Amino acid sequence: MLDYNTIIRLKKLGLNNLAIANGAKCKWDSMDRVLSCCESEWGSVDGVPEDLSNEEIADLLYSSRKSIDLSYLQPDCEKILEKQRQGYQRNELWTEYCVEAKAQGMNAYKLSRFNEIVSEYRSKNGISFTMIWFAHDVHTGAETSTDEKRNKDYENNRTEIPNPVLYHSRTLQTIKLRPPAI
Repeated sequence: MLDYNTIIRLKKLGLNNLAIANGAKCKWDSMDRVLSCCESEWGSVDGVPEDLSNEEIADLLYSSRKSIDLSYLQPDCEKILEKQRQGYQRNELWTEYCVEAKAQGMNAYKLSRFNEIVSEYRSKNGISFTMIWFAHDVHTGAETSTDEKRNKDYENNRTEIPNPVLYHSRTLQTIKLRPPAI
């Protein structure tokens, strides 16, 4: 982690940027970014309170990165996680989110930020779940729980694990595993 206090202290002493970067043992670009963020946050480096820790300075400087932009449609995390429990993949849910955002005339987050928002929501609310996937037989239209299928196939000394993303236009892909010899 950058030593923000050292960078700020050396700047207040009047050293040049190269000397500050060398003194703080960081890259010149990192030091320059910290100083410009301090100047935009407090007006000048002299305005930075001296009683702040490195962590507090980092939080103050970079907390605006995580702010909510009202021009973007906020993902309905509860709905997304519920659909994930049903076996949908997050990429599919992001695609639906993008379509919904466009229909409402709003911007959609990129996939990485979408995943970050949903994962943060999940961890903050202590949500954990195990997924139960259903294999959809394209020929008969029947759905079978993969747990039921595994138990049935295990008795026959093999286990079939279906691909969790099953489309009606694709055939079921399986991976065959043998149980360990006892």
